[in-house]
Amino acid sequence: MFTKPPSRATIGTALAVIGALFTGYAGVSYLVAPQSMAPDFGLPSRPRPWSPSPAASC
Repeated sequence: MFTKPPSRATIGTALAVIGALFTGYAGVSYLVAPQSMAPDFGLPSRPRPWSPSPAASC
């Protein structure tokens, strides 16, 4: 009547599959719409002109 509980290997495999699916989902989501996940990441579309910092003029 009682069923045997899953082994540690089975639990580990299930967690590894879940982790791989989550990583794949995050990677594909980033490839499809990178701006929605990291809007301020990367270089600006037009670089700002360089100006020395006030501490450097001492």
